[in-house]
Amino acid sequence: MTVPLHTLSPEQQILQRAKSRAYHHRNLKKRNAVSNAYHKRRYATDPEYKARKDHHANESRLRNKYGMGSEERDAMLAEQGGTCEICKVDAPKFAWHIDHCHTSGKVRAILCESCNVFLGKVEKDLSRLRDILIYIQRHSND
Repeated sequence: MTVPLHTLSPEQQILQRAKSRAYHHRNLKKRNAVSNAYHKRRYATDPEYKARKDHHANESRLRNKYGMGSEERDAMLAEQGGTCEICKVDAPKFAWHIDHCHTSGKVRAILCESCNVFLGKVEKDLSRLRDILIYIQRHSND
């Protein structure tokens, strides 16, 4: 039976806390397994819980990687007229991508996946873009 800490002397409180820490440390793997199973089950069966967890994970990723949240991202997209900054598509096939400088980390614009992938391939080597243009011009009559 657990005795409330406030009923113990200061010395007994210190001992009780030490015993409690030792117990939790000894049973860490078991406690984590039980907790993980609970959260996994709840994530799979509770749509509201899943939506909250997904939203929090997305917000954390945006904040950690780009220094912005979904509100700032949505405002940036609205400022661009709700379209890809490059091709002006208003409904990408998959999701919007946040274009950023890989050197400085500075966010530049919101792009569709196609433009983001293309930009990623030519940005590192601008001569590749020139070669692509030459190729297209050479084969434009085909």
